[in-house]
Amino acid sequence: MTSIQIPELSFSLIAPELILCTAAIVILLVDLYVKNVERINITLLALIGIVLAFFSAGTLYGASELAFSWLIIRDDMSVVIDQIFLIGAALIVLMSHHYSERYHFPYGEYIVLLLFSTLGMLIISASADLITLFLGVELVSITLFVLTGFEKKSLLSGEASLKYLLLGAFSSAFMVYGIAFIFGMCRTTNLISIGSLLSEDFIGSPLLILGFALLLVGLGFKIALAPFHMWAPDVYQGAPTPITAWIAAGSKLAGFIALVRVFSLPDISFHPLARTWVEGIWWLSLLTMIIGNAGALVQKDIKRMLAYSSIAHGGYLSMAFVSHNDVGLQALLFYLAAYLFMTIGAFAVVIAAGRHGEERRRISDFAGLAKRRPFLAAMMSLFLLSLAGMPPTAGFIGKVWLFGSAIQAQYYGLAIVGILTTLFSFYYYLRVIVYMYMRDEEKEFEAEPLSVSLTLALSLSALGVLILGVFPNTLMKVITNSVIVL
Repeated sequence: MTSIQIPELSFSLIAPELILCTAAIVILLVDLYVKNVERINITLLALIGIVLAFFSAGTLYGASELAFSWLIIRDDMSVVIDQIFLIGAALIVLMSHHYSERYHFPYGEYIVLLLFSTLGMLIISASADLITLFLGVELVSITLFVLTGFEKKSLLSGEASLKYLLLGAFSSAFMVYGIAFIFGMCRTTNLISIGSLLSEDFIGSPLLILGFALLLVGLGFKIALAPFHMWAPDVYQGAPTPITAWIAAGSKLAGFIALVRVFSLPDISFHPLARTWVEGIWWLSLLTMIIGNAGALVQKDIKRMLAYSSIAHGGYLSMAFVSHNDVGLQALLFYLAAYLFMTIGAFAVVIAAGRHGEERRRISDFAGLAKRRPFLAAMMSLFLLSLAGMPPTAGFIGKVWLFGSAIQAQYYGLAIVGILTTLFSFYYYLRVIVYMYMRDEEKEFEAEPLSVSLTLALSLSALGVLILGVFPNTLMKVITNSVIVL
């Protein structure tokens, strides 16, 4: 008679995920059964859940454990990333509270989907198995498909949602096929087991290489690496602006963490295949930096410009994988945190600069903003200069660290391309600043007052950019220690 092994259920290791899931369910029930519930109450419930999950994650520092039959890994890196995700989610909730007052839509359902997308990101950061990783990626993708089309009266939003759904399903199919080939060769989907099984015989296997390539293509779609970036500009333009910010920041961060889990950690999955996948990502990084910056140069819509900027930043972030060293991994984690603050802040300004229920989407619409809304113009300038890599912002520190990791690994050509494309990016970032400070508005409009929630989101984003730029050691030490433990 065979005995049944009951897996170890360490619920304390997934406390942040459980708290966030509970908060989403509570909000769903409140929205369903409480008549005429006010938006502020839903916002407060969401923020309480996020804050509790944040502190719960903090209690897990120092843990290095596997649980749930090796499906979940809890280490310092996952804790740091979870907290970054939760900070981003809190900023998006604050932005969404203001946005929902201008564009009336079912706010309770919106927040529930937003929290579940964050839950998917937390699952990705703690994944030790390709199945768990895929479930996290799909939870993020499906919720964002729905949120992209949440403005039902907008044809642009519906079109963006459909494009995102079709191409997202296409990329998911690549991932499933890749996982199937990997399982066929290794007889397991556990990332740690795959890493221990790989040998010289396995490395030359065409089916294993094919599985790796399909998995990389699937994740490349999720983070909009060229040539898998086609969906990004249309989706960014059509989605509600808080969701655009969450796709650009949170979803991209989640995709890169998935790549870290699969390709970059010692003794895990494809780490022994470094020579193979480093060459592939080298070309993806090069192509993405060039296409992203070239596309942004000709855009007249601010959201499309930031979309191509996001694509370009995907190329910069990919340099960390090409470097394939501890410095590259540390630079990646730092720049992901910095990128989250700069991107969310820039889209928050796009929301705040709207008038009479309409957003300013054309770059020319920002003309004269400094005269009427000096605070917004200053905030937008800070975020754009940080995205460009101007000192003393977080973007400058992050890019120096990323380019330094590539130079240390002797990828001088890639580093030179990164530096040159960064210089080109100053043109389209400074163009917006020129419109705000040096051009007059064609027609004067009465300025709309900023809500408390949006002001808070802008201020916290700006604070994050400045603190990480002026005092980068505050995060560098935490990241360095987490990587050393790995």
